[in-house]
Amino acid sequence: MRKIVYFLMMIVAAVNAKNTYSNEINVSEETGDVIDYEKESEVDETEEEIDTTQLTEYRLLNVSFSCYDLEQIVQLFLGEEYAEDMDEMSAWYSSGDLKLSVYGDCSSFSVINTELADPYHMAMTPLNVYRKYQPDFLEMAMPESAKEYESYEECREVCDQIAEELEFPYGNVRTYLIDDEFGSASWMYFGTPAPGKDMTDSAAGEWDQEDFAFLFLYEYEEIEGLAYRSLIEDGILSIIYSPARGLISLEAPVRYQVISEEMVDLISSEEAEEKWKELAFEIYQLVPDQMKITEIELVYTENTKQQNMIEGTSQLLPCWKLSFTDKESTIDLYAGEFPNRLRGEAEADGYMLLDAISGDINTFRMY
Repeated sequence: MRKIVYFLMMIVAAVNAKNTYSNEINVSEETGDVIDYEKESEVDETEEEIDTTQLTEYRLLNVSFSCYDLEQIVQLFLGEEYAEDMDEMSAWYSSGDLKLSVYGDCSSFSVINTELADPYHMAMTPLNVYRKYQPDFLEMAMPESAKEYESYEECREVCDQIAEELEFPYGNVRTYLIDDEFGSASWMYFGTPAPGKDMTDSAAGEWDQEDFAFLFLYEYEEIEGLAYRSLIEDGILSIIYSPARGLISLEAPVRYQVISEEMVDLISSEEAEEKWKELAFEIYQLVPDQMKITEIELVYTENTKQQNMIEGTSQLLPCWKLSFTDKESTIDLYAGEFPNRLRGEAEADGYMLLDAISGDINTFRMY
């Protein structure tokens, strides 16, 4: 209970006192790229990493949704006094500028600051359309080193506390800095004023240093030895947190609990590659000779055909994830929709998830 009280005090202090943290940026002599910050943990150095491309059988998992504690998250983010409303699909709880939306039987939820979130979300709209949370894309979109920002450590500590209080099973944590250049895109392309400003302000679209925020992405830890992947990257706890303004938004995904498992035979990674060539041509008219596979790995993804929302159960299916790039062409996704640093051509790439048991296509995504 003392942890929760301490955490709430930190959030209230950050939201109500804009000068709690310094807003200056320390620029290092070497320009830092995007941080790939891994959660510290004890690792058995003697344990050998499995080469998943050589696997011929693996576990099919029957899972249940591990629901969040509704009372806990309401208290955690909103405190004792709040308003509530609901419909057949979701429920809403609000206190001040914070709004908590709960989905299903509290299997997932989101929190937003209704007064401040729009500029951040609108600035990131192209990311959601094209490559939501894809590392390579975020590195281009937000290349400034988050660790160079003076208040990084304090904000990271608060967000780590959130993840731990929610008992979200995360492994790797990626951190990005939403700065003025990236943020001002929401004004340039969508007409959304900077945080805390409105259309009547003479400098409505200008972002100040106090508007800078961190995007923390807590990736779902490995499940039974395999990474979890999906089409919409829904295995990520995402938090936008501002040193000056506090919590901007949070999206908490479904958590899984394994209830049973069975060993199943898999098609080989070589068979998966041949199947990929066949499907890429037949369904998507991609020329196999132009496509280069950059990575093959065995991952888990949710088999939505086995999803039962009433009972709160589903299935995690072993899939071959084949990442590829088009050697012969580039595509112009960025010009006119992103900050200046993103203008120009980008390499055409994507990935395909193949059911590792049947060889059927599960997911395809082309950028």
